[in-house]
Amino acid sequence: MNEDKNPAVENTNAENSPLTEQPLTAETPAPAPKKSGWLPLLSLVLAVAAWVTLAYSTGYYAMCVAGASIITAIFAVRRKTGAWRNVAITALIASAVLIVVVAAFLIVLKIGLE
Repeated sequence: MNEDKNPAVENTNAENSPLTEQPLTAETPAPAPKKSGWLPLLSLVLAVAAWVTLAYSTGYYAMCVAGASIITAIFAVRRKTGAWRNVAITALIASAVLIVVVAAFLIVLKIGLE
């Protein structure tokens, strides 16, 4: 009577069952934690705030806000993947352009006034 059994079905012990939890080792990766998108959004908000600050205040304040945006964008790029990473890269580029343009303008003014 035991000869009629399928050998593949016969070997169903608890070790091979997909429902049992396997211990985490170097071979089995840990599940990735879900990360929120607050850091790329913060860098984007700071980049927009830097451009608004440039319109209503001095370039020095705008460069400080843009510097903060660059710092948060660098951390966001290293931490995120996919669309959030693209948002952080966009904020990084926008802040870097602001710093380069304002710094060049201020340097030209200082050289021109001397």
